[in-house]
Amino acid sequence: MYADALIRYANSYLHDEDAAREVVSDAFLAIWERRQAWSPTHGVAAYLYGAVRNRSLNYTRSARRRAGWMAAAAREPEMPGLGAEQSDGITDELLARIRHAVSQLPPARREATILRWDHHRTPEEIAEILQGSRTAVYHLLERSLKTLREVSGAT
Repeated sequence: MYADALIRYANSYLHDEDAAREVVSDAFLAIWERRQAWSPTHGVAAYLYGAVRNRSLNYTRSARRRAGWMAAAAREPEMPGLGAEQSDGITDELLARIRHAVSQLPPARREATILRWDHHRTPEEIAEILQGSRTAVYHLLERSLKTLREVSGAT
């Protein structure tokens, strides 16, 4: 009864009908999952429109954050592989410190880092391998790079 109107409402925020449909579906799914305890205080329509508004705003914020991470990753210089091949300017001592630092990373960050720089996988491929999102991979790599910069003394 409300779906079409809610999709139009979400689309007024998102300007993307597929995303609007996803937001509305997520709102209905959340209600269904909490159906035993769900009891809107100001009526069903008010609750649905509020839920769709909040989810649309969250979706927009999340999309901006993802775009920022992707732009930052695109500007990030490629880190040389940590395997047997060495790049100019990396001393054996620095490479040993970096390898040690990578081995100390939390498991997901370590795996993403190794896949990216030893195996030259793209963030999209890493996301598929780790069964996560591309955004999560960018976040893992960003945090790994911060740690590795601290170890290497780079700014």
